[in-house]
Amino acid sequence: MDANSIIILGLCLVLFIVLILLYIKDKQTDAKFDRYDQIINDNMNGIFILQKEVENLKEILNDMNIGDFSESIDKQVEEKILPIIKSIKIIDEIVQKNQKNQKNNEL
Repeated sequence: MDANSIIILGLCLVLFIVLILLYIKDKQTDAKFDRYDQIINDNMNGIFILQKEVENLKEILNDMNIGDFSESIDKQVEEKILPIIKSIKIIDEIVQKNQKNQKNNEL
């Protein structure tokens, strides 16, 4: 074998090794991309589910009659406030009686 044949054989061997390394790296990169693709698909599915849930909640809110809630709240507020108002009126009457008694006692 002459020197040219050995050089060509060596270059072919180096080229073959480079091709093997490129193939291995390509397989690793494909595996990474597959993982990223799976993660992206999972996230997209999660977003889709959340969007559907938000749409359902919007429909529920739109179907609710706010007037019924306001009437119910008004009734509850009145039930809570009426005893307080009565108590304040009684206290006011007592204070006025005491003021009249003090004026009468001063005279």
